[in-house]
Amino acid sequence: MSSKQLWLVCGLVWFAQVYMVFALPEVADEAYYHRWGEYLSWGYFDHPPGVALWSYYGGRLLNIFVLPLAWFGFGVAAKRLGASCVLSELLFVVWCTPLGLASGVLVTPDAPLLLSWSIAILGYAFNMSILIIVGLTMGLWSKAMIIPASIGLLWLCWTDQRFERKRRQKQVFVIVVSTLMLYLPHLWWSKSHNWLPWSFQGGRPWRAFSTLEFIGGQIAVGGGIWTLILLKRYYVCITQKPWRLINDQDWQKVRTWWWLSAPTMLGWFIVSIFTRVEANWTALAWPMGFIWILDTASQQLKRRALGVALVCTLPCLLLPMIHQYIPLSWGPPRDGEALSTCLKHADSLRGHKTPLIVVGRYQEAALLGLPLTDEAIFSVFNQIPVVYLRAHDRRHSQYDFLWSQSSVGEQELPCDTLWIGPKSWVGAHCQAQDMPIIETDKKCQLDLSYCACPY
Repeated sequence: MSSKQLWLVCGLVWFAQVYMVFALPEVADEAYYHRWGEYLSWGYFDHPPGVALWSYYGGRLLNIFVLPLAWFGFGVAAKRLGASCVLSELLFVVWCTPLGLASGVLVTPDAPLLLSWSIAILGYAFNMSILIIVGLTMGLWSKAMIIPASIGLLWLCWTDQRFERKRRQKQVFVIVVSTLMLYLPHLWWSKSHNWLPWSFQGGRPWRAFSTLEFIGGQIAVGGGIWTLILLKRYYVCITQKPWRLINDQDWQKVRTWWWLSAPTMLGWFIVSIFTRVEANWTALAWPMGFIWILDTASQQLKRRALGVALVCTLPCLLLPMIHQYIPLSWGPPRDGEALSTCLKHADSLRGHKTPLIVVGRYQEAALLGLPLTDEAIFSVFNQIPVVYLRAHDRRHSQYDFLWSQSSVGEQELPCDTLWIGPKSWVGAHCQAQDMPIIETDKKCQLDLSYCACPY
């Protein structure tokens, strides 16, 4: 495929992302971060404030217009560092994986994190310490996953043969000190708020033997064969002549791709032996991982890997249509408008006597538009007040953090209160009963319950 043809295909893939941005309803985590953007703070329960600012200043529009610049940055930096792959090929390959497609659509902490990592890599490629500092600082303000990636980057700076030893050491010292100084405001907030989000992320339960799940997740987000090729690259480097990763000048490019990719991927691989690791935690391993593969793999192998990736990715383009026909209970929480319609329907089935609606998960609270303020009640529709009370064994969230002092959880709920979720979530708040939704209502089929009246 010629360069012009590749750029044309890249444009078509980008328009596919634009289609997804406008056709796919806001999913639960996006709605949650959207609520953060309405309540800007120095920090939040789950993550630093980077994603809140991203949502506030554009959300999905930033994804489709700014993140392509991040991928351009990776390509330019790779060229500067000696890569032979062309920029259009990198963009095409990346955007034809589930990871690349989602990065241009969904608003998560990975969006500002990816931009941050691109800036840091550009700084290393062009030996501009200020860009490295800006990139790493933005990363720390976005998500802790910048830390394993930054270790590899700082090691490259420390051992960079382009400069003499004292200059390298001084550069790394300036980068580390400056980055930490710029990150201090969030650390100060964290110290005053029970060390969140570090205490939340560090409090995840241990669960052994999750490595197979980790590998499966990487195969899913990486589009199949790309993952296996990258893991093989790591294996060869470790088992054949690992000392070359530091000393052999003939392996300079391999050494660079290794340190800008392996610390993230293999670091979380090791962690997965002891606890569950989410598939997107390794996102920063992939930019230089893809460049490594494109720089060294045969054309036949790359074509085969691209074909498998397309098989994994093309069905994702059907999601905007599929969501209209599947019940809300299928898949992750999504589509606040459909959820609102479902609740109106449930209220009408009960004779419009619902005095209160309770949401037990932060996903539904965010989809229904509950603001992240100290107020515990918010009218969503039909003048029915909605409250958030965390359901039994559900995950804590920013709602719990802000409303921990609220007295709502101590009050007895009125009869006929409608709960979003099964009656097992209600706990001791009231005597609950299941509320079935008729099977013909394809918009609902959601688990609902209500507080039974004592009479």
